[in-house]
Amino acid sequence: RPGAILVNAARGEILDEAAALAGRPDLRLVIDCWAGEPVWSQATLQAARIATPHIAGYTLEARVGATRLLHGALARHAGREVPWPLPAPAPPAVATVTADEVADPAAGAGRWLLRCYDVRRDAGLRAGLGRPAAERAALFDRLRRELALRHEFAHQRLRAPRGACAERLRALGFTVVTGAAAPN
Repeated sequence: RPGAILVNAARGEILDEAAALAGRPDLRLVIDCWAGEPVWSQATLQAARIATPHIAGYTLEARVGATRLLHGALARHAGREVPWPLPAPAPPAVATVTADEVADPAAGAGRWLLRCYDVRRDAGLRAGLGRPAAERAALFDRLRRELALRHEFAHQRLRAPRGACAERLRALGFTVVTGAAAPN
């Protein structure tokens, strides 16, 4: 459709980047996964509204989960039963959705997305435009290493009254607590 938004946050090879760009100046691209990464297409980057260096899984919960899987695999490989030594990450405190955000559910949900994680701060790939492939790959890897730690939206606990704003936030993956008394 005209004006469509195409998001690739799965695997780079899923999207034929050249075909997606061919004859579609109206297509709005949001790219996190790139064919051939850590080297990425400069043409795709120039066409993308938002471009990040494959960071979709870079959350505290994903890192703890991956470490836990590795711990279990190493224990099995060693033929030992070693219990996981760390507690689960504590979720952030419950935050309250404002009356303005409730009044305009679409804008309110958008503000929470940016408040919890503003993807634009991790969009530094544009600094590599015009650079040789090796420099672009080094930039890609450096940006991933320097990411700020963040929680998954499901770990964000928001207090909101029942209604459209609460439903939008749930649809985005947030944990929404409704009612006057919410656990902290």
